[in-house]
Amino acid sequence: MDPHCVWTYSNYRLISDLKDEFEDEFDFEILPGGMWMDKHGIRGGKAIKDFLLPDIIRLNEFSDAGISKAYIDLIQDSTYLLKSDIASQAIVAVKTLFPERSFEFAHSLMRKQFEEGSRYDIEKTYIE
Repeated sequence: MDPHCVWTYSNYRLISDLKDEFEDEFDFEILPGGMWMDKHGIRGGKAIKDFLLPDIIRLNEFSDAGISKAYIDLIQDSTYLLKSDIASQAIVAVKTLFPERSFEFAHSLMRKQFEEGSRYDIEKTYIE
């Protein structure tokens, strides 16, 4: 999963329901990664907003994801470098220390970005 992926975030409820229903039969594990790692981050701006907006509209229509205007404002911010590695590393750290909380943490982290417009590149996002 990619912490920046609107599709991953929008499908959390489905994944969580499957995990709850089949947790006695299968081992579920978060495997974070990302499209935008290291120097391959994407700078916020009009281009990335125009690329993601059709998906955001569609996902908000058929899911309860609630991808917000705050997120759309965030991805238009040219000072924001969308990179998956920092958030992925945080998810791996929680998964290593508290494996039973990894799904909850990953969803909480993505909710901060997609609903509240929090940035993955500042420490405050991970502390709250």
